[in-house]
Amino acid sequence: MSDETTTVAETDENGERDFTSYAGKEPTSLQARMADWLLDKVGVMPADEESFRDGVRLAVALRMDFQRSAENREATEREKTERQSSLTERREKWLATKAEREAKAKEREERKALREATKEEREKAKAERAAKAEARKAEQLAKAEARLAKLRGETADGDAAEKPKRTRKSKADKAATEETPVETADGGTTVAEDEAPW
Repeated sequence: MSDETTTVAETDENGERDFTSYAGKEPTSLQARMADWLLDKVGVMPADEESFRDGVRLAVALRMDFQRSAENREATEREKTERQSSLTERREKWLATKAEREAKAKEREERKALREATKEEREKAKAERAAKAEARKAEQLAKAEARLAKLRGETADGDAAEKPKRTRKSKADKAATEETPVETADGGTTVAEDEAPW
């Protein structure tokens, strides 16, 4: 096991860091302890323990270089964009669903208002028909009462029709129509029928 704590990557002719120098090196004590700790605490059972330990060694040694790398930054930016896009997509979907629910609620309210308006119109039409029927009945009743009054000798407004007035006879008329005795065949007397007071 090597006691070195760091390995410096060499740069190639383009100024890019060359990490191939890390391959095949012995792990540092920290890297070895990390592999032991993972096997003990995490409970991993690798098929090839030597390859696992080498992977841990490289991960520990190159973690910061990896995080600073252009590949990692691009991947991180891409994931961020995808997350943002996913959030935007979910928000748009939520807004569309909300708008659809509101549209359906508005449509239900409009149908309810239409039903209530139609119901009011039906009730109004029914009331108008009932009022017309009552007016016809009242008119027919008035006509019937007028005919009945006419038959009874009353005028249409309920006053009694004028009857011929009786005239009083003067004393002279009375005296002229008083009983005049008429002799009957058997020798008796009677009052003439046309002169009788009754």
